[in-house]
Amino acid sequence: MNAKTWLSKLPKEVWAGIALGALVLAGMSGYSVFAAQTKAAEQETRPQTASVIRGEMTLSASGTGILAVEDEEELAFTVGGTVLAVYIQPGDAVQSGDLLAEVDPTEAQAEYDTARRNYMELTSPAAIASALDTLAQTQKAYSDARYLLEYLISPDVLYWEQKIAEAQKTLEVAQVRLKANPNDSQAKQQAQVTIDYLQDAAVSLNESRNDYYNEYVFENFVKRSKSGSYLAIPTEADIQLARLAIDDAQAALADASDMYAALTSGEIRAGASIPSLLEIQAAKRALNEAQDKLDGTRILAPINGTVLSVDIAIGAESGTDTVITVADLSQAYIEFYMDESDWDKATAGYPAEVTFDALPDSSFTGTVASVDRDLYTSGNSTVVHGAVAIDMPISKFNLPIGASASVEIISLDAKNILLIPLEALHQTDNGYAVFLVTENGFAFQYIEIGAQNELYAEVKSGLKEGDTVVLGIEIEQ
Repeated sequence: MNAKTWLSKLPKEVWAGIALGALVLAGMSGYSVFAAQTKAAEQETRPQTASVIRGEMTLSASGTGILAVEDEEELAFTVGGTVLAVYIQPGDAVQSGDLLAEVDPTEAQAEYDTARRNYMELTSPAAIASALDTLAQTQKAYSDARYLLEYLISPDVLYWEQKIAEAQKTLEVAQVRLKANPNDSQAKQQAQVTIDYLQDAAVSLNESRNDYYNEYVFENFVKRSKSGSYLAIPTEADIQLARLAIDDAQAALADASDMYAALTSGEIRAGASIPSLLEIQAAKRALNEAQDKLDGTRILAPINGTVLSVDIAIGAESGTDTVITVADLSQAYIEFYMDESDWDKATAGYPAEVTFDALPDSSFTGTVASVDRDLYTSGNSTVVHGAVAIDMPISKFNLPIGASASVEIISLDAKNILLIPLEALHQTDNGYAVFLVTENGFAFQYIEIGAQNELYAEVKSGLKEGDTVVLGIEIEQ
């Protein structure tokens, strides 16, 4: 009997039961689909949240660098010659001023001896005594010339002439300053005071000249002869000659003073041009040059340090190229370079970690010692350049100067701080804010944040540990 025949013989009651069962199953299936769709919709509309937690945050910047020292000196002879002695070898410790090497000084010594003898002859005690005598004579000549002019035109007239000449020089200086800077208040005041003084001095000079003709000439220039007395007033030619005599005496006195000062102190005034003084000047210059040449036959240590290299040998001919290198190895540095976007993370005093390419399994701590204010340009790129002082002496890791390294500067290493995801932050005109989950729903809460990394921000105020904030809500400003 086939299935169709069998089904046709079932009673009506059975068929009713089957229909009812199918209806129930269909209803249950529909409810399950509805319930699943409702739950999915609720999940889609429910916002994501996160808790304010305590944690740690580290901010750093990486770069590359090379091993360097604080002071490295390349030393050379300034005079070539045959090497007489080498007193050091690589690795030796030296003190500043130590004699390291020398070449034959015979020729340089002979030149120095000749230059010194020439200078000493020009500046001998006899030369100094002669200069002092000349100085005394020129001082007397100047006094006599001044006295003669004072007699010819009267002391009062000479006094006011000199005062006016001095004031005119002062005024010229003030006027030059005002021309350069018209707002120079001090120069303005100096000019006005001097102009007022010149006006008063001109009045005094006129009064002195009146006194000269009305009184002084009668008191000093009345001559008597057998035929009577007459007035012998000095002529303009007499007065002009007296003025020229003062100028000549003053110039001679200045030269004598320069010569005596040069012989006794070794100082030669700029602009001095007397032949004997120029001769002394040339002799002194020759002596200094000879001294430099003699000194150049020896190499002295300029610093306390360690000898890194020696490229000369006794008996060899040396020129003026570098032959000895000395460095201060007491402090090792890394000269680092990093992207200019990390400028804010490279600050003097920040801790750093250094890993040398030759020692990949070891790291060394240090501190940023300096950062250049200007960006360093290399090719078409600009980078931040600075130096990290390594905490360990260079002798401990035994690497050559110039060894390559990677540098990581730690700009922040904060522990036990409050953190929230960046997705919770909203930046407004009044600062940062979050949607805080409360018993009554959401509250818009302003907060103060600190450091940030790629995922989190530090909460400095406005939230406490355990608070719940909403993520991903966009607000219209």
